[in-house]
Amino acid sequence: MALIELNCAELSGTVPVDNFKKVAEYVLTDPDYGFFIIAREDEQAVGLMYFSHEWSDWRNGLFFWLQTAYAKDNKEEVHKEMLKHLEAYSTEKGCVGYRLCSEKANSDYWAPIIGRMELSHSHYYIYHVDTV
Repeated sequence: MALIELNCAELSGTVPVDNFKKVAEYVLTDPDYGFFIIAREDEQAVGLMYFSHEWSDWRNGLFFWLQTAYAKDNKEEVHKEMLKHLEAYSTEKGCVGYRLCSEKANSDYWAPIIGRMELSHSHYYIYHVDTV
């Protein structure tokens, strides 16, 4: 949970820590909510990525939606190690692509991760309605 708290601090307080703690509880009890990739160094967790998934009928495959990513000290090698695991898991699950939807206020936070994952701007608009 310490990584979750550090991740929330990096996101300029835009996401309450309790929300991420609940996500962790959901994901660890039901894989339908997504999956975590955790990087370790000397038996210490130093990075995490959380993805949810979406079935695409148009592409006949899964998209993994990046929900959060954190690497201690924003170390590039930690992200790269997690991305190796992501690529292997993606192949195993038949993933057709990765997506990220981010608040504009967090663009500086996401910029290095977007670059490392080689994400590009999409031709899609994202619309939503809050129900709670």
